[in-house]
Amino acid sequence: MCNNEAFGFFLGPAPVRPRDAYRPRTCDAMTASHLSDSSAPSPTLRVEDIRHSHDRDAARASARLSIGSTQHDVWFRVSRAPIASRADAWLCATLIPAMKLGAALQIDGAVGPRLLASSSSVQDIMAMWSPRCRRVSIRADRSDVEPRTAPRPAACFFSGGVDSFYTLLKHRDAIDTLIFVHGHDTPLDERDRLAAISQRIHAAARELGKSAIDVETNLRDFSERYATWAPEYFGSFLGSIAALLAPQFATIYIPASCDYNQLDPFGSHPLLDPLWSTDEMTIVHDGCEATRFQRVARIAASDVALRYLRVCLRDRGPIENCARCEKCLRTMVSLRILGALDHCRTFAHPLDLARVARVDTSSDETRSYVEENLRALRDVGAANDPLLEQALQDALGGLYRRGVWGWPVRAARLAGRALRRQGRSAPRAESSRAVVSEASS
Repeated sequence: MCNNEAFGFFLGPAPVRPRDAYRPRTCDAMTASHLSDSSAPSPTLRVEDIRHSHDRDAARASARLSIGSTQHDVWFRVSRAPIASRADAWLCATLIPAMKLGAALQIDGAVGPRLLASSSSVQDIMAMWSPRCRRVSIRADRSDVEPRTAPRPAACFFSGGVDSFYTLLKHRDAIDTLIFVHGHDTPLDERDRLAAISQRIHAAARELGKSAIDVETNLRDFSERYATWAPEYFGSFLGSIAALLAPQFATIYIPASCDYNQLDPFGSHPLLDPLWSTDEMTIVHDGCEATRFQRVARIAASDVALRYLRVCLRDRGPIENCARCEKCLRTMVSLRILGALDHCRTFAHPLDLARVARVDTSSDETRSYVEENLRALRDVGAANDPLLEQALQDALGGLYRRGVWGWPVRAARLAGRALRRQGRSAPRAESSRAVVSEASS
């Protein structure tokens, strides 16, 4: 009978590529016209009717964002008060969309001097990175800030993934609270799934001696019309929430998505994220010093992290991770190399090396993750897991994504492996006979 790991590379279905749960939206007519026609009259993005309310321990902030005749009602709900009364959060939320539109930004509220000053640097960076981003004027009242004397703890944005668990475990003594955002990578209408994720995050927080805050917002429904998520808006989205929570925390960590070797222009970046800090609160972009494998290695040493790890953006079942997409596969491979995969129960299926071999490595990012796992495997001794080494090599070679044209190469490679295995076994047989001969004499 065929061994699935040894020969299943020909048979397994291609893995589903990970994708954000949100679908990109088509720009509305006004946005499209201003992005395509530089001669169009410059509009104004106005933030008005800013409101704050409290309901027992929870709080809510809302505003109407107007661009000509187009209006968006944007809101935040926070499970634990207080929240900031200034309009800092609305500057974070609207500056990059305004730059994409070439629209003057008018905020009917007061913004702190630190954020007003740093917004100029944000525009310098974004105008350099994105040709569609243009510098715009900002009109807002300048708020006087009274220094806070009472000590406040630190918090961390937390999704339960590799990056956020790494930052939490690295700063475990400093971080007091985990912030889980509904409407970030999971849409608000998936209420049952969001409730299940939130429940697990609160459970992990309790086991680590931390508290957790839930933040719900429809801000992404607005931003998707005017800015691209990962390359442009991701960091300012988190910055707006951090600004809203500034009265509660002195420091808020944003876990890094990339290490220093991978850094490219990106919406969440060590250059950009700290610029969303306010006079009351400092944002720290954390984790660039560690590669993906090094982050997984820290997680592998934590029983709590292994019980609650959530890396999959597409699974909708009772178990957090589908074990089929590229993101799940790369994490499972790292855990297997570290000897921790059997202790992580959050994957719906065992690791399928057929799927590993068929991972699409045409993107530089995915290829770098496969290469890093392969180096790590060889560092610990690839001879202990030759099937995994074979799968990673096949993924890098791309043989199992070439359809019919890949079959001759696959056949040749399979024959070569058989010959190499036969060649390795022959010396061992001769050696065994020599030992027996010496013993008998």
